[in-house]
Amino acid sequence: MKSHAKKPALLLPWTSIERVKSISDNIFGFAMTLLIIGIHIPKLSKNISDTELLAQIAAQWPEFTTYILSFLNISNYWMLHNGVFNCLARTDKTLIQLNTLFLLTVTFLPYPTALHGIYGRHSAVALVYGLAIVINYSLLFVAARYALSKPELLIPNLHFPIRKALAFKLLLPLGLAIMGTILAFLFVRLSFLFFFLVPLSNAIPWRWIISESNNQTSNH
Repeated sequence: MKSHAKKPALLLPWTSIERVKSISDNIFGFAMTLLIIGIHIPKLSKNISDTELLAQIAAQWPEFTTYILSFLNISNYWMLHNGVFNCLARTDKTLIQLNTLFLLTVTFLPYPTALHGIYGRHSAVALVYGLAIVINYSLLFVAARYALSKPELLIPNLHFPIRKALAFKLLLPLGLAIMGTILAFLFVRLSFLFFFLVPLSNAIPWRWIISESNNQTSNH
């Protein structure tokens, strides 16, 4: 008599975690390089004086400011992305698709960065920039949420507080980005202040978040 018991699903990784991390790191690096390429060199007469030249360079401070802002944000994507994928032992087709979609939006960030350099701090520019980083962090959160909810993808003995800390690390910059985007039509300068707080939020120590999670778990 044949047994009709279901056999466990065979987990065949679509590709190794290391390959996914490798192509992701390359795209992060390429997007960061594109940021500086987007800063134009002013076309001036060769006979210009040093004082006038320095004045022209100083006048480009909005471009340099947004360059630094976008560089910090992409660096933050890289750190958070590493934090998520270091928790994984394997991947699947859905995660690769989510990760690819996230990387697609990361390569778009140099565009609103260059836009700010040309048109300055207009509400429309702040809105486009805000929407870009909101979409970035949203897709990264969706990919992380999916990956961390699949026990078959995780490394063995991954502690729950680490997963909770990762979720907090992703939601905090997303919330700040949304607030900055909402402020784009009201207080443009304040909105860019929030955009600077987005990558700086990653400075919150991991140990503090994990210890808080442990305290909450023990209280229950």
